[in-house]
Amino acid sequence: MAVEERWNVIEAEIGGFAKKRRSRPAAGRDGSNTYIWEREYDTLAQMEAAYESYATYKGKEDTEDLLAQTNACIAERRTDIYIALS
Repeated sequence: MAVEERWNVIEAEIGGFAKKRRSRPAAGRDGSNTYIWEREYDTLAQMEAAYESYATYKGKEDTEDLLAQTNACIAERRTDIYIALS
């Protein structure tokens, strides 16, 4: 989770990111070693703008090294985008 804390610092510095919700399955198809990070944006455009802001980040953190460390922790990645019905 130390890697995730480094991302949190960057995202706070950049701004525009929705708050993360972290969870893991108690039961279901994914095992208990699965971690889930969720964010809720009002529009797809807001989400895209937040993640595109990484490209212009010029802070002190080495994002290439951090991304390599992140990828080493991830065995499988999936992105789901949902539309709220109510």
